[in-house]
Amino acid sequence: MMKKPVLCILLILSVLMMATSCSIEHNPAVIYKVSITKEPTQETLDTILEKVKSFTTVENMDEIARKVGWKQRVSQIYL
Repeated sequence: MMKKPVLCILLILSVLMMATSCSIEHNPAVIYKVSITKEPTQETLDTILEKVKSFTTVENMDEIARKVGWKQRVSQIYL
């Protein structure tokens, strides 16, 4: 009956890992990544910026933070 000692060891290790793990603190940030294959025109850059601005509302950022379980509000946005 080799299974019981192995299961006990695994259980003890699992409990120890959970008990000693650190809580992770997040610095809420949202990153927009835009991939393009050629040099963008100024018009393309302006269009991208306008779309990002129209999406980046307080309500949308609060919704993102809520959905991913952040306890803080989104504090930074990167493009």
